[in-house]
Amino acid sequence: PCVLEPSFTAFRLNYQQSNEGEKYVGTNFGLPHRDYTFAEAVSAEGTARLLSVWFPLNDTTLDNGCMYVVPREFDANFEKDHMYEHKQVITQGGIKNLQFLHFALNGIRPLPAPAGSINAWHSNIIHWGSNVNTNGSANPRASLAFVFRLAESV
Repeated sequence: PCVLEPSFTAFRLNYQQSNEGEKYVGTNFGLPHRDYTFAEAVSAEGTARLLSVWFPLNDTTLDNGCMYVVPREFDANFEKDHMYEHKQVITQGGIKNLQFLHFALNGIRPLPAPAGSINAWHSNIIHWGSNVNTNGSANPRASLAFVFRLAESV
């Protein structure tokens, strides 16, 4: 059996507010991140303890804010909790304030999805939501996110 974590989140992107750099309720986690470390997400026996579930309320596209993931096979730090880059998958650099990614760009996968579909991934997977652009501004992404945990690991 599983239990629902108290980390339910609702998103409703807003093109104008996002474009102007404003913070608002329903905004996006637009930078690559992991929700949990490998040790938190997987038991010593290798069983997944956590499952992240994302539910789009409208059709999501590359233009209106679909999710992106980096599958395990493209993530050299997937199981390496001891590595700084495990939790800090993106860092801000001192050179002209550039951002540095700690994963291979060729591994990035977009997840466009129809309204009402269910997307689920290992809670240790690198992921992020893209921003809405001009072409998607009439119907920006609206979505819900949940995390389920094995009851025995609570």
